[in-house]
This record gives sequence, structure tokens and C-alpha cells, in this order.
Amino acid sequence: MVKTYSRGRDGNTQIAPNFKISEFACKDGSDPILLDERLPRVLQRIRELCGNKPLTVSSGYRNVAYNAKIGGAPNSYHTRGQAADITIAGVIPETMCRAAETALTEAGIQGGICIYPTFTHVDTRDVRWRGENDGKTTRNRTSWTPLPTPITSSATTAAPASSVGNDKIIWDNLKCKGLNDFAASGLMGNLEAESGLHPNNLENWMNTYLGISDSEFTRRVDDGTYNREWFINRNGESGRGSNGGWGYGLAQWTFWSRKEKLYDYAKSSGTSIGDLTMQTEFLWSELQGYTKVMNVLRSAKSVLEASNVVLMEYEKPANMGAAVQAQRAALGQKYYDKFAVKTPLPLTPPVGFKPYAMRVTGIPLNIRSGPGTHHAIIGSISDRRICVIFEESQGQGAQKWGRLEGNAGWISLDHTQKV
Repeated sequence: MVKTYSRGRDGNTQIAPNFKISEFACKDGSDPILLDERLPRVLQRIRELCGNKPLTVSSGYRNVAYNAKIGGAPNSYHTRGQAADITIAGVIPETMCRAAETALTEAGIQGGICIYPTFTHVDTRDVRWRGENDGKTTRNRTSWTPLPTPITSSATTAAPASSVGNDKIIWDNLKCKGLNDFAASGLMGNLEAESGLHPNNLENWMNTYLGISDSEFTRRVDDGTYNREWFINRNGESGRGSNGGWGYGLAQWTFWSRKEKLYDYAKSSGTSIGDLTMQTEFLWSELQGYTKVMNVLRSAKSVLEASNVVLMEYEKPANMGAAVQAQRAALGQKYYDKFAVKTPLPLTPPVGFKPYAMRVTGIPLNIRSGPGTHHAIIGSISDRRICVIFEESQGQGAQKWGRLEGNAGWISLDHTQKV
């Protein structure tokens, strides 16, 4: 669909991962800019097929007066915002025509392609046309041999029901934050419903839109192919709606300002945007701004209570009916049955002791059944998470030992730092 944009208002908006609206503006400097929203997607794909090298739009939209001034065809698709003349340094026009053949076919567009001595013309017309121009005369031709794709292009169809190993990592992290078994389970049930507990999960329709897998999308965000502004999707130009369009990550963060914070958190942590531990820490940090959610989670008396507050006050999907509530609570119950302690254990600190948070600085850090290296190892911490300490004690092998919330075990405080 052709849309009308303003150079001044919309010029810096990312319309595709590597293209801004201003790149399609008429060369005479005028407004407005007419642009078929499918065209930048086709050019993005051509760019990728040609080694992901920078693609230059030498001519995009032309108003009627400018088109006539440079000798363009009276009914040129440039005047409709449906055409672009393009070049890529070091790539010959024939290769770009082959890439355009592939890109249009993948997008389901008939379109037009014409080879010129120094550039390639591509448009999104509704009828198929292929041509060649030697600088003087334009002739019809049949087609070009499609350029094979050098990248992963298969899209994921659905997130798996669970991710082996991820569930235990997330559970341990949430428990170290001080959540009880009901709260951790209810929160995890919602995360599974959103992403299957896959931190690199991209909303499925966006996989199809881009024609790539979750892992490939994550790689492109990490290496800057999809830059910060495009990932944030502030103006919704690359997806549905105007508030970010598509979800990503454990909680399927969608609104642009939430994705902005996730992106910046990942960069400041020096991790991949799809890193599990980073996202769990970001999730916890973000939850602190949801007072009602945290108040319920801190004292949850059932999986359903915890699940519903996360569903209705944090995730807020379009459908929050009884069936969805039951489905998410059932997912949470699965984690309660799998991980929750089944025998009564002390959940409160000794009288007079004030719990405090410590970040693990030395990994892996063993969790022991008692305060000392002579006690059995019952687990370990393999990331730099924040844990809540509910008791301190002297013991063999460390200056001081700390008991984790929920009587989950003891760790050496020599390898932690108070936060």
C-alpha cells in the first residue's frame, strides 16, 4: 500500500532495518514523499542477498514535475512511490537483477525489474515486467535466474512448549530474588505462554514478515544489521500498530519504550539481546515498577493468584478471559509441581536479622547444604545473579556464609558483593 510521508516529520524514521524514509524522497527537495510500504522490504532483501552490503537509492519517489524535468516516462512508477533505482558498490547490475527476482518472488509481488548499464530499476507494480536498457532503448526480456539465498530464511512457526534447562535457570534466579514457590510458578507460566521460555523468541508473524528464524533475527540485532531504532520500532513502521508492533524475548516485550530499555540493558550488560540471564535480570528490574504485581508476588498464596496478577497487570494480552487465566495457571502449576519444595522449610530469617541482596561475583559458586565446605554440594550458581540472604553464619572454607531464601542452601559470601 502506498502511503504519504513528510520529509521533515518522517524523514529519519526507519521503514526497514537499513532504510529511512528520507532515502526515497524526491531529489528536488520537495514534500510529500509517496512510498509503497512493500518497496523497502524488497530492497532490504536485495541488500541481504547481495552480501548485506550498503544499498544506495539513487532515485526513489519523483513528483510529476521533477519526473518530467529529468525525462522520465510520463506514467513512471517512480511518480506513484512504487519504484527505486538502486546500486551496491562492487555488485554488478545483473547480480542485483537476479537478487530482485528472488526478492519479488519471495514477497509475492509481480513487480518490474530493468537492468541499466550502471544501476538497476525495481518496482512493485501489480503486473510482471522485465526489461533491459542500454542507455538508449528499452527492450523487454523474460526474467533473470533468481539469486540463491545465502542466509537462513526459514521462519519459526511456534515456540516449543518449554525449553530444556531454561526453566531451571529461570526458577533458580526468581527464587534467589526472594519469590516464594507460588509466585515463581505463576510468573513462569506466563513467560511460557508468551515465549515458550525462549529468550530469543520473535513474535511468529514477524518471523514470516522478515523471512528469518529467531536466531538469525537475534544475530542481526546483536551485530547492528538491525539497529537500535529499528529494533525499538518507535513509530510502528515495521509492524502492526504504532506502539512497537511486534514482541520479542521471554515476556514478548512489544511497546517501543520497553524494547528500548531491553536493548539498552543488553548493551550495558555486554550480552546478546537474547541472553537468558540478562533478560531474567531485566524482567526483575522492570517488575519493580509494577507495584501491584510485586505486592501480590511477595505474598502469593496460590499459583492462580500469582499468575493472574502477572497476566492482568503486567503482560496484558488482548484476551484475558477465564480460559486464558486457567491455561496460564495450569502452565504455572507445572513448574510448581516440578520445582517447589514439598516439605515445610523456614521461609523467614532468624529473629532480628534483616535480609539483604548480594550479587554473585565468582562463578560457578557452589550451593551447600550447610555453612561450610564440609557440607554437601546441593547445587551451583553459574551466572552473576542477585540473591537474597536470609541468614549469616561462620563456617569452614570462607570468612562468612549466607543462607539463601527458602532454605535453598548456603553460599560463600566471599564471592558476592552487596547491592
